[in-house]
Amino acid sequence: MLPYRSVALENPTPGSPANPVSDAVLSCFRVIKEYRDRYGVRGIGSLIISMTRGVADLLLLYLFVREVGLWVETAEGPACQLHVVPLFETVEDLGNCSCGCSEISR
Repeated sequence: MLPYRSVALENPTPGSPANPVSDAVLSCFRVIKEYRDRYGVRGIGSLIISMTRGVADLLLLYLFVREVGLWVETAEGPACQLHVVPLFETVEDLGNCSCGCSEISR
């Protein structure tokens, strides 16, 4: 599943597969974008992603962020307009996160 998400992020054209679950999540992110557009950068603080198990969870989040327009191109490369904080809640998840999270934060 991870290779699909990595390739999907590299594809400049949004268009995630539609299903009721992804539609519900996209609706939530659209509300976040509307709020951010209305109140600016300080309108929303950090977006804490509970039960993060690894890089795949973060890549999925970034697909949704890109889909709603909270993903921008910068001189350093693509960037999320939200401060994303993965919450690794188990010792095992925390131990597994070091292998890929440093790469995604660049």
